Amino acid sequence: MPYGLGAESIDAALNYYVASNYSPRVMNFLHCFYGVGAIISPNIMAFALLKANWHTGYLWTAILQGFILFVCIISLPLWKVNEKANVDSETSESVGIMSSLKVPGVIFTLFTFFSYYAGEATYFLWTSSYFAGTKRNIN
Repeated sequence: MPYGLGAESIDAALNYYVASNYSPRVMNFLHCFYGVGAIISPNIMAFALLKANWHTGYLWTAILQGFILFVCIISLPLWKVNEKANVDSETSESVGIMSSLKVPGVIFTLFTFFSYYAGEATYFLWTSSYFAGTKRNIN
């Protein structure tokens, strides 16, 4: 659970940063590449299982994530340039949680979001437990 909270916190912070500092086009690219990563990662593990073992798949994934981290660190000066450009532009006032909850549809959206992810987590946990408990030769 702490891993999920940390990962979703990073995801929410990145989405907020991009939405606040970049155009909707950049946000679309961000989500596009999330989908690309979701497609590529099972293929990395499948290739590792074909050629080596699951440890190698995690090693390759860690190396790839390290490379992405390196690119992000190298690109930090570009992020600061964008911050300077936003200081000159019109600033908007931040709203609090209570005033956000008063916007029509927000509570329904939050409930739907929570229900979807609760169902997804339940499905994934149940599926692995089912296969581990009922199917032979599946670790």
